Amino acid sequence: MPDGRRVITGANSGELTVWDGRQFSWESVLQGHEAPVRCLRYTHSEHILLSSDDNGRIKLWNGKKDNFLDPLHVITAHREPCRCLSLAPTDRKFASASDDSTIK
Repeated sequence: MPDGRRVITGANSGELTVWDGRQFSWESVLQGHEAPVRCLRYTHSEHILLSSDDNGRIKLWNGKKDNFLDPLHVITAHREPCRCLSLAPTDRKFASASDDSTIK
């Protein structure tokens, strides 16, 4: 989280690891994606976490929950790895960039 109390990392295994940002000890691990995780981005409000993977999928997670169980939404956005996510200042829209040479 941007406030530093929680840190989220993604792995080539598709796992998302939640860390205590103050102690840097892990809190939980979940299988977030079926492919390597390429990008993680919190909304400015910190309510939603976006993650993307090598399959071109983008997942939206409840960023306020202590444990991520199921994604709120799954979007198949690209044919190639989705490498970058960027949010509008209002958090109402986001853009994704991929190895398939598209920005959506």
